[in-house]
Amino acid sequence: MIAPFALLYPFITSFLRGVGRFSLAAVTDSFHFFLKLSLLLAFIFLVSSSAQYLITSLLITFALTCGLGLFFLFNELKKFKQTRDVSYAELKEVVGYGIPIYLAGFGILISNWTDTLFLGYFIGPAVVAGYNAVLLITRNIGPVISNTLSGVIRPIMSKLYGEKSENLRVLGAYALKWYLALGLPVLVAFLAFPQQLMSIIFPKYVEYYWLIYILGPTFFTALISRPFADALAAVGRTDIFLKVSALILFPNIILNWLLIPMYGVLGAAIATGVSFVSAQALYIYYGKKITGVTVKRDVWKPCVAALISFISVYLLTPILSADLTGLVIGGVVAGSVYLLILLLTGFIENKEVEIVKSFLKLKKNVK
Repeated sequence: MIAPFALLYPFITSFLRGVGRFSLAAVTDSFHFFLKLSLLLAFIFLVSSSAQYLITSLLITFALTCGLGLFFLFNELKKFKQTRDVSYAELKEVVGYGIPIYLAGFGILISNWTDTLFLGYFIGPAVVAGYNAVLLITRNIGPVISNTLSGVIRPIMSKLYGEKSENLRVLGAYALKWYLALGLPVLVAFLAFPQQLMSIIFPKYVEYYWLIYILGPTFFTALISRPFADALAAVGRTDIFLKVSALILFPNIILNWLLIPMYGVLGAAIATGVSFVSAQALYIYYGKKITGVTVKRDVWKPCVAALISFISVYLLTPILSADLTGLVIGGVVAGSVYLLILLLTGFIENKEVEIVKSFLKLKKNVK
């Protein structure tokens, strides 16, 4: 039941971007990510963490998000019809931008379910449930803030590209720094408290907590590639997304087919990790080559802060209780150390503040 909505959703957002309504696509994406996370947590803590309820939460998320996206879409089509006729060249441009994104999303959808399908075929539903419990945590909780920030940054990049501004590269470099700063604390929590997280969120599948050590860093790599992917979308190179999706799809299927019979759930995690990280590496390569987005020298600051905060919490692990109280105490310690290190290293520059202010002014003029 989820499949039709999962296919419709990228079509809607791709079309909105194709007609230049990046802000509406960003609103739809942000609504989707926050609703998905909110419903998942609500069902887990208030109803049940069984698979059928989690699938229900995802179904509701996709249905409501598609409804919102269709409202935006039909409203924009009505405006187009009332104000002017769409020329063949404009229609071709819209299709040329949107279709590759949609096909790439379709390929990613297949890749995302390949490990689950092969696990079910070779092993059985019990293992599939445990594996997907870890996937739900690492894939949905980790990137939710950065995905929302990306929805804000991408339309600004498009505006800068339309103005032939060199600030597109500047924004891309700073975006990587911001994505890391927001995402690294979540990665620290994954690596420091995997067993506690699983025992609180999915107590039935706590034995699979060790998969977080593999899948947590795997999906974290999307934070590194995000500004490069955003820049590619901003300059209209959506064909790269289709190319990357095609390059990764078949190796992902082959890896799952070979590794799952030999290593079980570990094989699925390795196949997913190799495929996903390879895709992010390709986004970085093409993004840097085509758009010129680079890495700022001080990007090490949030990395060092995260490492020190992880070590601090790791040393406290023996005295922390393996429940919600221990998780909260550890989170407060890790967060405090992380923020302290960022302040001591001068994470926020005066120039950076001015750039953010100028981009916020620009954001008001983005459709």
